[in-house]
Amino acid sequence: SYKTGKINEACRPLSHKNPLGRIRAIIEEQLRIPIDGTVAVTLDTVRAVVDAAGGVEIDLPQTIDYLPGKTLYPGKQVLDGEHAEWFLRFRQGYENADLGRLEAQRLFLSAGMKTAKKLGKVQLLALAAKFYDQVSTDIPLGKAYTLLTEAMQVREENITMKTVPVSGAVYGPY
Repeated sequence: SYKTGKINEACRPLSHKNPLGRIRAIIEEQLRIPIDGTVAVTLDTVRAVVDAAGGVEIDLPQTIDYLPGKTLYPGKQVLDGEHAEWFLRFRQGYENADLGRLEAQRLFLSAGMKTAKKLGKVQLLALAAKFYDQVSTDIPLGKAYTLLTEAMQVREENITMKTVPVSGAVYGPY
């Protein structure tokens, strides 16, 4: 029912006292998916975590011309925080725009999981403690440690990400 038809519009205004709660309620109601906990991370925090982890190794599938003078080239490389942000935010060069960006974000999350596993449990838990106060979450730190420990045991082939099927439509200026 939001003017853009996108779920992130539920966060507006950004000053709303509980945007994660609003999104959680929409997902639970409309998709019938129970949500156990929520975490919102800013791009500033993503950059800082990537840098603190020593970067994320990724095989870029194509050239990313983020902005003039800010280009990433295809192939295997380690992205620092700033370059990770370029990759995550880029959308103009994908044939299917936002859906291409979602696929890139899936690729980055997969690469991030590999990086996390290489860091090991002790270093990963230290990063969680360091950056916990920089995220918005309803998951207590102790539970976050438990979840991270469990996530370290999950094999990559057992992780899937899905996009809700949609059909495009023009609604006013959107």
